[in-house]
Amino acid sequence: MDYVLFCRLPHFYISVLQLDESRPTLVVDQDRVLDSNRHAAHRGIQAGMPLSQAKTILREDGVYRNLRAEEGREAQTEWLELASNFTGVIEPEQRHTAYLDLSSHPRPIDVAQRFLERLARLTGCEPVFGSGASKWLARLSADTNGERLLGLDEQSLRPLDTLCLTPVSIDQRERLRFLGYHSIGVVADLPMAILRSQFGDGALRILLAARGSWKDPVEALYPPDTLSEKLIFDGAISSTLQLDEALVSLGHRIGQRLAAKEQQASQAILSLELEEGEVKTCTRSFSKPLSGPRSSIAALRLLNREELRSPVISVGVRLPHLERARSSQQHLIGSVSRVEAQDSAESALKKVRVVFGEASIQVAGHIAQPRRIRVLQEWKNATGWR
Repeated sequence: MDYVLFCRLPHFYISVLQLDESRPTLVVDQDRVLDSNRHAAHRGIQAGMPLSQAKTILREDGVYRNLRAEEGREAQTEWLELASNFTGVIEPEQRHTAYLDLSSHPRPIDVAQRFLERLARLTGCEPVFGSGASKWLARLSADTNGERLLGLDEQSLRPLDTLCLTPVSIDQRERLRFLGYHSIGVVADLPMAILRSQFGDGALRILLAARGSWKDPVEALYPPDTLSEKLIFDGAISSTLQLDEALVSLGHRIGQRLAAKEQQASQAILSLELEEGEVKTCTRSFSKPLSGPRSSIAALRLLNREELRSPVISVGVRLPHLERARSSQQHLIGSVSRVEAQDSAESALKKVRVVFGEASIQVAGHIAQPRRIRVLQEWKNATGWR
């Protein structure tokens, strides 16, 4: 299942900058409040609030600190490195916020809980978090429910205010409320024809968002110029066959990501976390770069040549120093495997159906021909006329 975790570290900048805690103190970025200490929070100051409004509340009691360009970068890298031990798909938003895609794990909720516990110990901040099948749902979960590991879904969306449909523009959300659709559940039950008459091409986006089906996947932006994947097992495995299946799964995923970004890698690092806590690492460089699922699976199998002597609780792969793939003419005449071609076709069809609807693409044999054409065809078949 798709499982995205959104994580926010409150008081992150106050802690990093070691600011005075005795007075209401704000960290400011571009005339908005980025962070505040507990004294300011008790006075009603919130992150994202305009600085002018905060000054009106605090008056002469407030201490205001502008954030410089590089402040907090080192601390951000430290906690994102921790996150990279749990997933290879991390999208930082600000220095104190990030999205993590944990969909590849058999039990993503357990993995999310372990990560959050370690994050709190590392930073000294109690993280605010939320989860869902996409980024906007995870963010909304954190903003409305708070500390929710069970993903926000269609049913839990229904009672929320229509203004919470963040994939939809604010103008359209306000218009929905003006028309009397005050909750997301009411919008989700509307016929497409009614929405299309009011919002035109935006109707499909509104309906998909209201039903929790609008997708905005996490982009793997950290670590930069590096591709990594992690698989944490539901219990330790001691079978060579199970480990090989895991490597095939990881190789397929990293190969798809390489192909989608038109990138290649000449080096791979495989790490196996053993049950007793030891991490076994193997690094290898390849003369033929990894650029798709086939080459990635083969590379991981080459890296894992030794006999499995201890149970494994997780396996990770990291491809550093990515570069743009060098395509050759052979790619146009059939060197792509059947699996890669099928995955590419299914991805393209899915995107078209999301935008234009399920009925926009049909199998030719399933399209009903006019009766006149069918009669002529049967007559030709019966008489042999050509």
